Amino acid sequence: MNRHLDGDIGNVTFVHDEQVHFDEIIEANKALAESLRDDLSRVKLRTADYSFQSSPRLMFQNSQESLGIQAADVIAGFVSRYIYQKLWQPETIDAEHDEAFHLIDRFTRASGVTGINYVAARELLYALGLSPLANSEEVGPL
Repeated sequence: MNRHLDGDIGNVTFVHDEQVHFDEIIEANKALAESLRDDLSRVKLRTADYSFQSSPRLMFQNSQESLGIQAADVIAGFVSRYIYQKLWQPETIDAEHDEAFHLIDRFTRASGVTGINYVAARELLYALGLSPLANSEEVGPL
């Protein structure tokens, strides 16, 4: 998001599903990402940068009160089940599921700033015939 908006993300609000046991971890990681701006030479990513000109807002919302979070949960659940079924129960996959996954994957790879993060081991994506997009560039030791 920061790269897409040229570092000006002060008007952005990230909304995360309210999960009391993870809220502090997410907030700490947001602060850590923002602290990386002082040592940009150590982090080289193709689809992100840590040169923040401003800090975005982070809020947590109960998924029952947010259609956006509910939609994200449905898509993430579909992708997770699809990967499992496609690899271990391929006979249960309908053509519509293949098409839906293909559209999600195409959207995810279109420009590098849209899509979802597949929470799956690289080997599973290779087994599906996908080439995970490398995000890091060669850097020296951290």
